[in-house]
Amino acid sequence: MAALARDFVQVQQINFGRLMDFHVPGEQNKSTEPNQKETLIQQYPHLAHIFENPDDEIPNLFQNTDWQSIGNLMDLTLDSEMREIFQNNLFAADDITPNSIRQHYIQHPQTDSEVLRSLLWSPFFSKPHDLNMAALVSKIINHPQTDSMVLILLIQNTFSQPHIKGMTDLILKTINHPLTDSEVLHYLAQYTFSKPHSMYIPSNIIERFLQRGREFGAKSSFFKSVEDKFLRGEFSILSCKNLL
Repeated sequence: MAALARDFVQVQQINFGRLMDFHVPGEQNKSTEPNQKETLIQQYPHLAHIFENPDDEIPNLFQNTDWQSIGNLMDLTLDSEMREIFQNNLFAADDITPNSIRQHYIQHPQTDSEVLRSLLWSPFFSKPHDLNMAALVSKIINHPQTDSMVLILLIQNTFSQPHIKGMTDLILKTINHPLTDSEVLHYLAQYTFSKPHSMYIPSNIIERFLQRGREFGAKSSFFKSVEDKFLRGEFSILSCKNLL
């Protein structure tokens, strides 16, 4: 435990200031990649074992809580294969990785909407949530590169899950998001408010959702269904503060 504690303290001291090239796996022009691994080996021989066998060595970094080496990888321009392996392990469904590292990955200046979309496709964001998960979701919603597709994927993969009871404030953030349009509202109606767990959502959040839907002239059957449930009083009578 002492060693683990020291590792966790060390990760707070890692300099994350340098940029990492974040791209969705497979999106980068692969014609530029054949010599990337050799270049990395030449420039960083002390990390050569990782570049030569990323399938095994990158997971080992996380299993061994080697935060220093993980921080070093964040400073490098990795090829698409290594980036995908790194991201999959960073957002593995475990409690090993400090949330501060995941938050840094999300908030990194080079993280764009494509990276956010790829994250939301991972099983990590469908797992039962806790306060750490809620913090990550909040960072994604507030991210300057978040677009309507990121919001839709968040709704499909996170807000569709029965453990959403503790995330009603994040649903409200999504409803009020500047990029929320009729399509985003449609997905909320279909994947969140039509589910049994929607009974835990405060009725004034539903009222806000309906208000925004009317602003956009929403007329889908899912929207109408939510409206009917609201009129029948099927949502929580609890109230959510800070509605706007």
